[in-house]
Amino acid sequence: MKVTKEKLVEGLQEDGEFYGKDNSDKPFFGKNFAPAVILIVEKNISFERIKEELIGKNIKNVFLLSITGFPHSSTTKKISELKAPSTKVYYFGDMDPVSFLAYYSLKKGDNSFKKSTDKLQLKFLGINSDDLKRYEIPQRYRIKLRNEEHVMLNYIIENNLLPELGKEINFIKKSGYKAESEVLHIALDVKGFTFLNYLRLKGIKI
Repeated sequence: MKVTKEKLVEGLQEDGEFYGKDNSDKPFFGKNFAPAVILIVEKNISFERIKEELIGKNIKNVFLLSITGFPHSSTTKKISELKAPSTKVYYFGDMDPVSFLAYYSLKKGDNSFKKSTDKLQLKFLGINSDDLKRYEIPQRYRIKLRNEEHVMLNYIIENNLLPELGKEINFIKKSGYKAESEVLHIALDVKGFTFLNYLRLKGIKI
């Protein structure tokens, strides 16, 4: 049976996400007018680590924002007002259906989950299957998808919402497991990598 939007929203609510509500408590840091880079992160653990490294390296041309939950439609508008034409905008999050949907909502500027024109040019730099190999993250550190996450994943697939993430979507669909950012932070520490190095390997010029 095809997954309806109602089932998708129900899954988000069961997952504890702030769906449909603006979360005003969004931590931010850095240059808040025409920065070279805007980096949106899903979780505060990533925000705090990146902020600390930016301060340590005295990097001032980056605007860092944590969405701390599911993005409200107003978030895309605010980011669009902040950026310059040359600003590069990136999203870092987990390798899971909620993070994929958050990325999709940021691109589209709403939470309708329908195919539409992008309102924000945004690149996904979240955890992917290549990271699992490069940083040697074994399956025992990944988490089995819950029922509501399977519902979200099937909605994404059935509606072909994110063809650019096809490799990662197929990976977690086939394995039944997701990877969260916390385990990546541990793996980077073990290998002596900074998070800024990780981002640079993904193509961000910081």
